[in-house]
Amino acid sequence: EEIIVGPSIDLSDYTDSDGICIGDFIFQSEDGRCRLSIEQDTLCLDKYGEPLLELTMIAPEEQPAPPEDYGIIGLVYDLGPDGATFHPAITIILGYDDSLLPGGVGEDDLVIAERYEPGGEWVILEDSTVDSVTNTISASLSHFSAFAVLVPASPAPAPSPGPEVLAVTDLVITPREADTGEEITISVL
Repeated sequence: EEIIVGPSIDLSDYTDSDGICIGDFIFQSEDGRCRLSIEQDTLCLDKYGEPLLELTMIAPEEQPAPPEDYGIIGLVYDLGPDGATFHPAITIILGYDDSLLPGGVGEDDLVIAERYEPGGEWVILEDSTVDSVTNTISASLSHFSAFAVLVPASPAPAPSPGPEVLAVTDLVITPREADTGEEITISVL
């Protein structure tokens, strides 16, 4: 796989006249934290259904706010052009710094989300897969938008048991001692 680094790529060397990729390649952001893995025979079209001529990957200076109850780890990457589609889906791979995780939140809690304009609504990509060895998270995408790694703002607190939750009375264990394999009976109210 060839790796192309930059804010944009001219697709004329990587696709045929119908917009079909002629080989596998990776398009990577200049900071190395965002990669698009595109496989041979992927159909790349613009919003008009014409062959896609270029790809862009920009981390806007003014980063959008995360959705409620989430934080963003790293940067938001705006992929373009708007309306670009891919069949089959391509893979986005975003890197993250695990030292930025809030206390009590694990790497498996991370997700990739896309931000829709004009309303700015965030939608979590359900097939996000975390690789804690390489500190990356990947997901499939069939169109472009803005994407980021989201982390829950804090873990959900565990319910604290109170006396009203469970009251155990009349505990009976028969027999009180047993050998391995011997049957015992436990009853409780």
